[in-house]
Amino acid sequence: MKLKIIYASISIVFVYLFIEGISLVSYKLIFHESYNAETLKNKIHDILDKSEKGGAPGAEIGAARLIHPYYGYLFDDEFRKKKVDCQDAYSPECWGFSGNDKIFHKSYNNVFVVAIVGGSVAWEFSSYAQDRLGEKIEALGINKGKKVSVLNLANGGYKQPQQLMLLNDLIAMGAKFDLVIALDGFNEIVLPLTDNIPLDTFPYFPRGWPNLVEKIPSSGFMKYYVKNSIFQAAKQRLAALAEDFLFSRTIGCLWRIIDNQFDLAMIRNGYRMMESNAPSGDRTKNNGFVASSNNMATLGPHMTYSREDFFEEASNHWANCIVLMHNLIESQGGKLFHFLQPNQYVENSKPMDDAEKAQAIDVKSNYADIAKEGYGYLRRRLKSDSNLKNSADLTFIFKNITQHVYKDSCCHFNDYGYDLLLQAIILSIKQNYAIESGILKPKEGLMHDVPYASLRLADLENITVALDAFKNKYGGYPKSTSFSGFIKDNGESSYFWIDGLSPEFIDTLPRDIRYDNNKFHQYMYRSDGRDYKIVSHQPDDCDKVKPVKPERIDPVRDCFAYGFWTPGAAQW
Repeated sequence: MKLKIIYASISIVFVYLFIEGISLVSYKLIFHESYNAETLKNKIHDILDKSEKGGAPGAEIGAARLIHPYYGYLFDDEFRKKKVDCQDAYSPECWGFSGNDKIFHKSYNNVFVVAIVGGSVAWEFSSYAQDRLGEKIEALGINKGKKVSVLNLANGGYKQPQQLMLLNDLIAMGAKFDLVIALDGFNEIVLPLTDNIPLDTFPYFPRGWPNLVEKIPSSGFMKYYVKNSIFQAAKQRLAALAEDFLFSRTIGCLWRIIDNQFDLAMIRNGYRMMESNAPSGDRTKNNGFVASSNNMATLGPHMTYSREDFFEEASNHWANCIVLMHNLIESQGGKLFHFLQPNQYVENSKPMDDAEKAQAIDVKSNYADIAKEGYGYLRRRLKSDSNLKNSADLTFIFKNITQHVYKDSCCHFNDYGYDLLLQAIILSIKQNYAIESGILKPKEGLMHDVPYASLRLADLENITVALDAFKNKYGGYPKSTSFSGFIKDNGESSYFWIDGLSPEFIDTLPRDIRYDNNKFHQYMYRSDGRDYKIVSHQPDDCDKVKPVKPERIDPVRDCFAYGFWTPGAAQW
């Protein structure tokens, strides 16, 4: 009898381990990342936190919005309900935004204020990257020793001129911004055609403006709202149940699969609501809401557009708002950095496998064709307008990224996608300050045509400065037995990939902007102590760099690497 119990116990353990192994492999295949219980716990905490805070504001058209006389709408009036004295608190919640840092300060002598503006992508980016953004800005040293305060002033569905009006109003009330990051473009070119013009609403009115003015929900919206509330409640309950069992790969894998299905169900539910309430040319209907009056305050001036005329005008309006924001922030002595956000519907902007296509591409979506065509107008305006200072086109930053970055069929990203956005934004800021410090020359040809190469060469040149300082102190360069980089031969990574150089001679050793785990896609260093060579290995833009800076092309790896070296290391 005891023997049978032992055999049964061993069989149960074997079956459990077998299932756990299958789940581990399945998780890797489905989600393209290794199973990590801590990462899943963070995702669960995000879901449970949103249950308390109401989720990402404005991610759906039916989100509970509160009309605002200058910004169009806000999402939260809890401070008003609690009668918190905002004159003393200065908290973002006082003004309808999220975050912990104050919007207003009695003195700005010791604080470096960074603000992020835009729509739901900017809101999610800020929520994801807020702490890391502050740390990276401190690492750049542009805060000059002041405490970095990062403000999330984005809101779901915001489109120009809402960002402009917001900054203008806060500055008029005494706010000061040292650095503003504007991440937008999709809402400006897409939402007027999906939510405004078909309903004869002025395209530059806020999204769903008749709803905000009249606030009479249709039966279609009520069904949508109830269904999504049920889905959201189920997501939160499932997350709470799974939280204590993430030691099991099987449970963790099943939870994430089911949670993703809830997300897809909510997206489909939103599309069904919009289709069931599709406009019929009647000015008194607006995507699930009924506007009871046909007046200027509700619908704005009556205008008709051809598709081409709208794209041209919308891109001009967008660019004008950006220029005005630049002027506004610069008048305070601050800087604005503007970024055109990527979108999956732009052709050839990202390679996708079938799994990501199923998640990110909906050919029936009314977003698809508009973004595909409209982004061309935005990109051309961005490239041709000399007044658009510190503006960068991020449309193709995922062009060589095979990992999944999109999490829905609209425009939003997973954590990896937002991390890549963060790196691109920091690199652009770094590039700007590199120009000011003389490391890079503006408009030297390489700047605009090959911006990533400019940043790579600036990184490598900073390292050469640190190498020379090391040699002056120790009599030689840090030695290495072979070429080495951020990713080691065994697959491990280290930010100390040149021995002894960081942090004494350089705060942090940079890594190549692709930020992937291919050990050949890194900055590579070799030295015998007397000479050294440091290059960007297998870059994707070497053919564009060669005509502009042929002296930087590695003579041994013609258009396979570029960088810096001492004469004795030229042929390594």
